[in-house]
Amino acid sequence: MRGWLALLILALGCGPDVEPPPPDFAAILYPDDNPSTPAGMALGERLFFDPILSADRTVSCGTCHRPALAFSDGRPVSVGVGGLAGTRNTPGLANIGYLHQPLFWDGRADNLETQALHPIGTVHEMGGNWPAVIERLD
Repeated sequence: MRGWLALLILALGCGPDVEPPPPDFAAILYPDDNPSTPAGMALGERLFFDPILSADRTVSCGTCHRPALAFSDGRPVSVGVGGLAGTRNTPGLANIGYLHQPLFWDGRADNLETQALHPIGTVHEMGGNWPAVIERLD
């Protein structure tokens, strides 16, 4: 069970395996113990767009973080499982790897690995729980 959680965090927290940015750009924050790999990126993309992670299997991360809208949803307030309205809009994720400050509007996550844990268990977002998600993935 713990292996799937680590795999999910790896997949959702990894950025692309690319050359370093020019010196005048901030560095992308890759965890030392969680390197980016092509396999990790492919799994992360698959999970990002798979609604299996939500309580009723209807909402994926990509439901609110739409690529065509800079990975936001263009709504004033996001809508999650069962049409339940959230409390904030979806922040865009374009260039999120360069962000060197806490994530979410309230700053509750200090990196992408931590951030990836929250929406799945939040009632008005994906409405699920980690034990159920891990069981589905096993």
